[in-house]
Amino acid sequence: MNFVDKTRARWNSYRHPNMSTATEDKRTSEQMWRDRAVTTMAILGGIFALWSISPMGRSGPPASPLVGNSSIAASTLAQNFAVEFVSTYVGASQADLKTIQRYITYPKLDMPTVRTTITDARPVLANEVSRAAEGVSLWNVVVSVTDPNATTASTKSPTATARAFYAVPISVVASSPRAMTLPRRIGAPPIGVDVDLGYGYTVNSGPLREVVESFLRAYLTDPEQVNRYVLTDSQITAPTPTPYNTVEVSKVTADGEDFTANEGATMRVLATVSASTLSYTKTTLAYPLSLSVAGGHWQVASIDQIPVLGSGVDDTARAEASTPPSTSATPSIPPATRSDSAGN
Repeated sequence: MNFVDKTRARWNSYRHPNMSTATEDKRTSEQMWRDRAVTTMAILGGIFALWSISPMGRSGPPASPLVGNSSIAASTLAQNFAVEFVSTYVGASQADLKTIQRYITYPKLDMPTVRTTITDARPVLANEVSRAAEGVSLWNVVVSVTDPNATTASTKSPTATARAFYAVPISVVASSPRAMTLPRRIGAPPIGVDVDLGYGYTVNSGPLREVVESFLRAYLTDPEQVNRYVLTDSQITAPTPTPYNTVEVSKVTADGEDFTANEGATMRVLATVSASTLSYTKTTLAYPLSLSVAGGHWQVASIDQIPVLGSGVDDTARAEASTPPSTSATPSIPPATRSDSAGN
């Protein structure tokens, strides 16, 4: 009799007391319950063994654990790590040497004796220098912090600021960032270049300008009237609560010269707005808009995220960016754009 048959026979003997042998009849109740428990465990163990070797019981190889923060972009990891490292390092004292080891392994450092509070740390530049191997990227991150050593005397200069800039190389290996060296103090990064916009024609009057003015007044002062000036599928939502009391459109320029409301025509414009609050505080704003003609009337299709770029803007920007910055405080002036006056 094999193991399973013996187990079944014993189990039946418990279920049917009349089938028990004379010896089993003499067992105490406590002994019988103990044997039942052992038998039940044996049966369950056999079932589990059969399940584990069956195809249904196989779960496959274990999934590899995620390393670092693989769901976050390497650029974000590098920037956040650099900001935390620089703000911690610049404000650290000699007692914070162990804290610095979280970012870089450095057994000995010359540190101040008194800790400094660093506030308003922010990334201002992040360049991926290279990819050393699969899953390994190297970054140069520049972080700006409030300069703890700024003095009243130094800030009297027109060009002085209370910001300090630190560059730090960051390696991101398997989604885990680490500093490659200590931070280095640098000068402020160069400012960008002004690009040429593609609105070469001024809209002085006519139906196109009227719709632009009416839309912006409604958008900023009377949201319930916005639908009168937009396409049905524009999905434009006015800010609430109403931010301004009065709005004056001072200038409208367009990317084309034909302002006629021909069915299906389109136009992109840039509107300059002077908006006033209830306390008569004025603010100048700019709205790049796309318009289309529907039913013989100009209507706003969208508020554009970026304005129209002028022709040749890439070459202009590349030439200016490759020129070393001048030591003069006078800013460079971009090439003049054509502004032909026209109206309808």
